[in-house]
Amino acid sequence: MVREKDQFWAYAVKVNGRFKCNFCEKDFPGGASRIKAHLAGVPGHDIKACNAVPQDVQEKAQATQKKREAQVTEGTNKKLKSVPTSISKSKTKMIKIVTQGEEEYRAEIILNDVVDRLIANVSSLATEHNDFELSFKVELINLLETLFKIKSALGTDSKSNDGSDEGYRIKELGCLKNLKGEINIYSLENVEDKEEAKSAKLKEKEIFDLGLYWSFGTDEDEKVLEGLQPHPNLKSLTIRFYGGKKFPSWVGLSSLYHNLIKINLSSCHKCEEVPTLGQLPCLRVLEIREMGKVRCIGSEFYFYSDGSYRNTTTLFPALRILKLVEMETLEEWKDAKELTTTDEVLFVFPCLEELSIGDCNELRYLPDSLRTCVSLQKLEVWGCPKLSSLPGVRSLQKLVVEDCPNLMSLPGVGSIIRCGIEDPPNALQCVIYSENGDFRLPSTSSIHPSLQKLQLIRCRDLLLDQIQYFIALKILWIKGSYEMVALPEWFGNLSSLQELYLLHCWELVHLPTEEAMRRLTQLKTLIIYDCPKFEDNERIKISHVPWVKINDYW
Repeated sequence: MVREKDQFWAYAVKVNGRFKCNFCEKDFPGGASRIKAHLAGVPGHDIKACNAVPQDVQEKAQATQKKREAQVTEGTNKKLKSVPTSISKSKTKMIKIVTQGEEEYRAEIILNDVVDRLIANVSSLATEHNDFELSFKVELINLLETLFKIKSALGTDSKSNDGSDEGYRIKELGCLKNLKGEINIYSLENVEDKEEAKSAKLKEKEIFDLGLYWSFGTDEDEKVLEGLQPHPNLKSLTIRFYGGKKFPSWVGLSSLYHNLIKINLSSCHKCEEVPTLGQLPCLRVLEIREMGKVRCIGSEFYFYSDGSYRNTTTLFPALRILKLVEMETLEEWKDAKELTTTDEVLFVFPCLEELSIGDCNELRYLPDSLRTCVSLQKLEVWGCPKLSSLPGVRSLQKLVVEDCPNLMSLPGVGSIIRCGIEDPPNALQCVIYSENGDFRLPSTSSIHPSLQKLQLIRCRDLLLDQIQYFIALKILWIKGSYEMVALPEWFGNLSSLQELYLLHCWELVHLPTEEAMRRLTQLKTLIIYDCPKFEDNERIKISHVPWVKINDYW
């Protein structure tokens, strides 16, 4: 059963696992029922009434509260089979179990507030999503017993003796024996040490998607993360704002986490090295962001120092997507083959399909092993001012280069064009961005006319002249060519061209002759935008083009 999202979620925003009212900006833990109580002016545990709520919203919330109470009261009075169950230290309540046909309806009424209020108490510290696989009639009662025991254990006052707000502790997760599925744990800076972290017993819970979030780093972060070791069935791991200098060994332990598919590490600003992930057999997606203290990606990225790689012939055997972004001090990314002493052939990234490198200000080279990535189809590089070369990859289908002024040539472009002479890709495309205009394509002798989509951004006329050899082009963008006055006559040779976009070409005045333009028999779309000097009498040259837009005019 999946409950629909309540309309009152729109009046609050989620911040670090808590909810902040849009009207009074007070924050509190919980879910939809707590938001409604706050807006209705019904104070409760950890909730203060909103003093700035509009009258119509308050009345709507109050009406909903009364309706819910009436539903529960009406449901309790119905003559249904009942099972008495002790659910707290001081009270015994009656849990109503209905026939199979009424189960979902009754569960919506009985469980809605219970799940919202009680699970929300834990989720204010720890969980966003909980999946319970339970047989409805039997395990439902066990679930309710567990939830109420948690509430009873928490007590009615969350304040410590000195008046500070102690909140909920991570150990409360430990007694949720049936907890499984997707869990996000926030505010981990409040966990005192490894022992408290271990009390959550994550290792015993079949969690397949785990998110670990700090608001800021502390000196205990390394020990805390060590204690949060999850279940071996883990498939996805996210760690954010972790304050340790290194990651615990369990993060990349191939003998334990053989099901791990996705890892996201971001904003770990104090980390000085990336974790060892190269021997994870099923890892498909890896994203590392904002790790500003990492200067070198070396052997620790690929394998452990104990020499276990000697029994391995392939590193990152299943990885398909790799992203390294905002690694501000990263100077060197070493090649795994240079770091080994084995004579055996070592394969690295054999399944890699997408590689993104961005905002790595100090990075000068990429590892040579990328040349052997036979599956690499998409390569994006931006914000790497010191990067001087890229590896040539024969399988590329899309290349994006932006804000890399030291990158004067692309061996990969020649490879893109030559690739697939026997079996060309369906949509070959290339994006070239040149801040200083000094970019060069490879010699025309290496060019095969298979490129279908090309974007030129801030490129000078010399580069523009080189595209006349791409006679299979179907889509061409020229953006920010500030010196181009006229399109050359050879444009008429691009007989396959279907779409032409000329954007922000401030000096552009003329198109090629009418004769040349009429040779473009496949041209269906022509967009000319922000080209203030373009002369209106040029329209006669393109009267045969079905769809034309010039400086916002049709």
